[in-house]
Formats: sequence, structure tokens, C-alpha cells
Amino acid sequence: MSQAERAKPKVPTDIAEARRSGTRPRARFSQPPAARECEDKPMWREKRAATSARLESRSAVAEPEFDDPEASFMRSRFARRPEGADLAHLDATLDWALDSLWMAYQPIVQAATGSLFGYEALLRSEDPALPSPAAFLDAAERLGRLYDVGRVVRCKASEPMHRLPPPALLFINLHAVELSDETLLSPSAPLTAIAPRVVLEITERASLEVIDDVPSRVARLRELGFRIAIDDLGAGYSGLTSFARLEPDFVKLDMSLVRDVHKNPVKRKLVRSMTALCKDMGITVVAEGIEIVEERDTIVELGCDLLQGFLLARPERAFPEVRRSPS
Repeated sequence: MSQAERAKPKVPTDIAEARRSGTRPRARFSQPPAARECEDKPMWREKRAATSARLESRSAVAEPEFDDPEASFMRSRFARRPEGADLAHLDATLDWALDSLWMAYQPIVQAATGSLFGYEALLRSEDPALPSPAAFLDAAERLGRLYDVGRVVRCKASEPMHRLPPPALLFINLHAVELSDETLLSPSAPLTAIAPRVVLEITERASLEVIDDVPSRVARLRELGFRIAIDDLGAGYSGLTSFARLEPDFVKLDMSLVRDVHKNPVKRKLVRSMTALCKDMGITVVAEGIEIVEERDTIVELGCDLLQGFLLARPERAFPEVRRSPS
């Protein structure tokens, strides 16, 4: 070993060691602490043990191979993979971010009365490398680790539910890919015990076409008591075809439709038409992203059932009170 190599500081590969030394881990392929705390252990351990053992022994910059069916399915079908050192660095970054992940909650209120209907759980990260939910999920997609992120999010989102009195509901975002995650249906999964109070928001920004047999998967979720929402309608990937595949209980209008709706006659026509269609199908309509009184008043006039946005309350740790907005 050269003198330069001896002088070079050791880069920790474990989260705990990294925190003690104040450096970021370069690579760590084993499951992060947050996921270990939240995992559905009987199903997770069998699927990850062989893979984790092999990956721990490989070089930090080596391109990992995946033999277990779940990992192979995720990486081959959904991942946009970086290579070599970039893969290792991004993988370690995501592990670190998962360990610091926390959930914020934003109220959803009844349009007619202003009373609380429920809360949406929103992913938050303290890691500067992945500071926003979009950056967090982009990294998970590139690595084929949406299952990992979803499991941690669902566990952490459910933790404070004992403090939320019924009948208030919990809305949780679900990437379309997660419909294929069997742990979502596990009797011991964190959300299963409170399924009748949970609405799974499946984003309209992701295609359902890559998921096999969507109707039967959704039917199994409904059997457990979950309700289904289409999120971001109006900004989406597949348009109104997701109605037929998901048969949602709720539809959330994307904030791009809500922004300045009081000034834009085209947006008003779109919202009115979508709301009328949903009412005809027995679907509850949520308008999100409401920031000013004029937007709220117009949205209520157009027939939306539920409201969400900064005008009512900003997302905070569980559970912020609804702000009394001006008349």
C-alpha cells in the first residue's frame, strides 16, 4: 500500500459509522435502518437475504446482479439505471435519505362546511442530495427501488394514526409500480390494520400500462378495506382511461387546473366537466393546491367536494389544524 493510500481517509459504508464520522457513505446495498424498522419481515427477509449477502461482499463500484424475482422484475422493467460508480453513489445516497425520511400531513376539508375530512401524508427528506419528493422518487425509479421507498413511506405515514380520531381518513401516495408489491397486501403490513381509514392515491403521472392485471390488484386492495383515488388528474399520463382501470372512489384535480381558475375560462370549463363526470359516476372530487380565496370560491362554485391547499393549511408534522380562511 502506498503512502498516499495510507493517508487517504477511510470512507464508511454503514450509515451509523458515517454519522459518527460526519461523512456520507459511499455505498451500502443492504436495507437501510428505516426500511428495517418498517419492513414486513416474513416476506422481506426471504426476498432480500440472498441478494444483500452477495452485494455486501462486492466492490462499492461494482455493478450488482439480482437473482431474486422481485429485484430482477423491478430493475429490468422499471429502472432507468446509472452505471458503475454512479449507481453505487446514488444507491448509497438513497439509503441515507431513507434513514432521514419523515412525513408531513396536510388537511383535506369539506367544501360545504370547512370541516376536517382527512389528511394527506407527504414525503419529506432532510438529505440535501435528495431534497424534494420529486428528486427522491426519481432516484428510486432510476435504481428500481420504488418498493423500498413505498414500504418506508407507508410505515411512517401510519405511525401517528392512533392520534387521529375517526372518521378522518389518511390519504397516501402510491406509485403505479407499487401495485405489484405483494407486501402491500400482507396482513402484517402497517397499513392493513387501518385499511378502512386509508385512501391510496395512485398518481396519474405514471403509466398503468406496465402493471399486469390492474383491476384484480385493485379488487384485492378493496377487499382489505382500502379506498382508491386517482391523483394529479389533468396533469397525467393516460388521461381518463385510468377511470375504467381503477374505478376510483376519489379523484384529485391537479393543482395546474386549480391555479388561477377564477381567471381562466378554459380551466373553469374543464373543472366543471370533470366534476360533473365524477358526480355521475359517484366519485368524490378533491381540488388540491388552493392558495387564494378566489380559487377556493370558484372551485366550490364548480362543484368540487373536498379542498386542499396552503390557504387551508401548510403540510406539517402530524396533525396541523385547519386554518380559518377569509370569507
